[in-house]
Amino acid sequence: NRLLALSKIQDSVVRVIDQTTDNLLSDLKNKEQLNISLLIESPSDLRTFILKRFLSKNGLKKIRQTKLLEILRQVITAGEESNPLILVDDWEIRRFQGQVLLRKKPNITSEVFECDLSWNPKNILRLPWGELKIQTGKTAGISNTLLTNCNFTVSFRKGGERFHPHDRGHSTSVKKLFQEWKCPPWERSKI
Repeated sequence: NRLLALSKIQDSVVRVIDQTTDNLLSDLKNKEQLNISLLIESPSDLRTFILKRFLSKNGLKKIRQTKLLEILRQVITAGEESNPLILVDDWEIRRFQGQVLLRKKPNITSEVFECDLSWNPKNILRLPWGELKIQTGKTAGISNTLLTNCNFTVSFRKGGERFHPHDRGHSTSVKKLFQEWKCPPWERSKI
C-alpha cells in the first residue's frame, strides 16, 4: 500500500515538473534552440529537467542523467566565443551565440569537401545538405550572358576567400560575412 502511495506521489511530481518545464519552454521563439539564459536563471535543481524536456521535444528521447549534467556543465560554463560539441548517439548538441542547439549528426564524409564539382548553372546542384541554384534578376546578380554555355567549378572553403556583395563598395572576407550572418562555424566549411 505504501509503494502504491509513493508511486502516485512520484507520478504527480513528474507531472508538475513536466508542466513547469513545458511552460518555460513555451516562451521560446525558436523551438529548436534553448536560450542559455533560461538555464542559468532557473533554479539549479530544475536545469536538468528543462534540458531533458527540450531535448526530448526535439527528438532526443533517451539520455542519461550523467550526460545531462555533462551537457549543462559544458554549455553553461563555456565562454561566449567557444562552441562546445557534445555527441549523444547520432545527435550533436552545441552551444552557439547563447543558445543550445540540437541536430542530427550529419552523415557526410570529409572527402566531399576535398573535391571540386563541375556545375552547369542552368541546373540545380543538389548536395546532401541543400541545393545551389542561380536566380537571375535585372538589378543584381550574375549577368545572363555569363551563364550562356558555361560550366562553373564549385569548391568548398579553404580559408582566405573574399566576396564582393553587389550592395557594398568593396570586397569582404567570407569569414567576416559568415560572422555578420551569424552562420555557425561548423557549417561554414559546407559553403
